[in-house]
Amino acid sequence: MSEWEHPTPADKRVIKKRAVIATVVVIVIVIISVASYLAPQPSPQGTAPPAGGPTQSSATTLQDNMKAALAENKNVATEKISIHFYSPTEDNEIVAVGATVENGESYLFFYDSTNQMVTRMDVDYQVENSEIATVWGICAQKDSEWTGNKLVPWGFSKVENINAYDFLYCDQYIPEWSKWSTGMATIYLDNQEIEWGPTF
Repeated sequence: MSEWEHPTPADKRVIKKRAVIATVVVIVIVIISVASYLAPQPSPQGTAPPAGGPTQSSATTLQDNMKAALAENKNVATEKISIHFYSPTEDNEIVAVGATVENGESYLFFYDSTNQMVTRMDVDYQVENSEIATVWGICAQKDSEWTGNKLVPWGFSKVENINAYDFLYCDQYIPEWSKWSTGMATIYLDNQEIEWGPTF
């Protein structure tokens, strides 16, 4: 008989060792597969928001909580509050929020999501008269040229000799720079067009 038909003791040891390793590998793969299949899946409430942003339900809850905190802070009805934008900050528990209240108020504030309260108010603006309230109402419905968010406007001043107002606005918070993104613009009331000025 040939050598292949009669393996030596050394060959037998190698074959046996390889068979044991192959068996162990198969067992490990089976265990991992079964464990992955049987592992409990985390509930939606316990999962972190995806990288692109919070889920629709969690975003709605967060906005409702932010409205409630602002309503308590400013003694206004929650249904009159519009959240125009919000963004995480350097502190994961703090959210930067831009909001308006339909009677002519603009707010930029920081919201503590753990304690569900307003922690700092950076812009606290109320229109001075009915004419500016009308202008404010137009501007508060405009989308930013730069971010697409609705503007949070304040600081209106009449432009001489034309039917227009200059104003300040904010359209987002930039966590990388720890600052609000603000700018200047002019609203022409005849056609309700905005001329965008410098940002800062």
